[in-house]
Amino acid sequence: MKKKTIFVSYSWNDKNTILDLEDRFSNYNVELIRDERGLNYKQSIKEFMKSVRETDYVLMMISESYLKSTNCMYEVLEFVKDENYKDKILPLIHSDTNIFNPVGRIKYIRYWEEQYKNLKEKIEGLDQLNISSVIEDIKKTEEISRKIGEFLSVISDMNNIVLQANIEDEKFGDILNDIGIPYSSKNYYILSKVKTLSYRTNTFQWWVQNKNGYTINIKSAGIFSLDEVNDIVKEYSPYTKITREIAIPIDIANKIFQQPIVPYSNYYLSLLYQYKENIIGELTWDLPEYMF
Repeated sequence: MKKKTIFVSYSWNDKNTILDLEDRFSNYNVELIRDERGLNYKQSIKEFMKSVRETDYVLMMISESYLKSTNCMYEVLEFVKDENYKDKILPLIHSDTNIFNPVGRIKYIRYWEEQYKNLKEKIEGLDQLNISSVIEDIKKTEEISRKIGEFLSVISDMNNIVLQANIEDEKFGDILNDIGIPYSSKNYYILSKVKTLSYRTNTFQWWVQNKNGYTINIKSAGIFSLDEVNDIVKEYSPYTKITREIAIPIDIANKIFQQPIVPYSNYYLSLLYQYKENIIGELTWDLPEYMF
């Protein structure tokens, strides 16, 4: 499965939420692209739009601080100029915004009208040479004040996900489904038991998608549905008790390993045994005898 990329437009006040999403997306071979530098007019806006066009989707974390940020709103206005922006946008709406009714949207329209009015009043009487140093900020604010109403109207009419802080599992699953990654409460990593026994690496090894080899980094492993697991994981022979793979639910793997590169050791084998009821495949392949 080709890695998907998502550009994230967000206010730094919401960084913790984005970091949580970044960690969760990494389990599904999805990379979040986010700008840590902030946006400087002209120099960075071209880089921003280039990044947006090169990614598969754009996730907007729309919160109170986002809708009152000049940089964030200017990013938005540049993005929506693209003809097909609706096909790429993934809006997350914080519950503090209340943009789903006209009164809530008017609040932000009025905010930006007042910002523009205040800037115009502040420059009255300034020397023309001094005015030129802030003219670009005034232009940005004017454009935001004129277009934010239309933007909010479009966003509020979309199929949005509303959240309080960190996103719930079900809503995260909705995002995955929207970008073409089937989600269920039981998605699996597949561990190759034959490869795991390699003395050269002494680490667990995981299948990548479409049987294209193996990786020792679980963050790069393939994500498999239950139907795919049933097709792939072979039932062990009652005579040899040998099977080549086991499938571990993602939530269980993240819980017991807690790191991307996992040494092959009795400690981790014992953790697998503790969660054997959740694991598909036969675990007796090389576990210490005392576990049985």
